[in-house]
Amino acid sequence: IPAAWKQWLNEYSFLFWMEWIAVWSFAAAWLTKGRVILAEIAVELLSIPREVLAQRLRNIHRHEDLGQ
Repeated sequence: IPAAWKQWLNEYSFLFWMEWIAVWSFAAAWLTKGRVILAEIAVELLSIPREVLAQRLRNIHRHEDLGQ
């Protein structure tokens, strides 16, 4: 690398900024993956009350059918 380029890169802390970008890219990927995992868990947790509600509704209908 020419000496002028080395001086310019050192003046602007090129290595620091490249490492900064790499760390933030890793953090963004980690958070994105984390949200996907959390989103899947949330969907499963939200489906549990729906299943419980559906079961209760079936039980109510069975009791109504038996009572008539």
